[in-house]
This record gives sequence, structure tokens and C-alpha cells, in this order.
Amino acid sequence: MDRKNRRFELRCSQSFLDVIDDWRREKDGIPSQGASIRKLAIRGVMVERFLDSIFRSSMEELEAAISSDPEKAEEIYIRWKVAAVQTLDRAALQELEARAAEKQKGPSRRDRDFG
Repeated sequence: MDRKNRRFELRCSQSFLDVIDDWRREKDGIPSQGASIRKLAIRGVMVERFLDSIFRSSMEELEAAISSDPEKAEEIYIRWKVAAVQTLDRAALQELEARAAEKQKGPSRRDRDFG
């Protein structure tokens, strides 16, 4: 995978930027708009992958279990819940590691120049 940063231009509405800015204000250190959009995009991809993996593999099994074996349905539900928590824990850990790496690196020239 190419690790070089590449420029990417995004045109968006003011209402989109307002949503991003509202999210940024909730965070410590108020990340830049670019950093915020990158973080939210990665999180969105992670959530979509998680939902796809959970629901695709288990939906038919759950539907069959609900009608024939309620205890089996509850077991499937608990597996989903555990998987969700584990996925969110991994995402939180990755976020903490990324923040720690950013702090070690210090602010980028662009962040220093433009806040």
C-alpha cells in the first residue's frame, strides 16, 4: 500500500461542514476539518464492515431460530452483542493508539500554520 499522503479535494455543502464542525467541537483539541473527515470516514467504513459481517452471516440463522427455538435466538443475540462490544473496543484502542502517535509526532506544519 502506498503510504504517501495524497491530496484529495472534496466539495461539500455548508450544512455538511456545520455537522463536521459540531463534531469537532465535541473533541479534545478540536481536530482540523480534514482530520475530522478522515476519522469519521474510517469509522464509517469500520461500522459498515462490522454490520455486514454480523448480519450477513447470522440473519438467516436468527430468523430460523426465532420461530423454532427462542433460546437459540437469544444465544445468537448475545453473540451479536459481544461481537459489537469487541469491535467497538478494538476501534477505541486503535483511536487511542493513533492519538498517542500523533502527540509523539507533534503538530504538522499545516496545523501549526493554520490551526
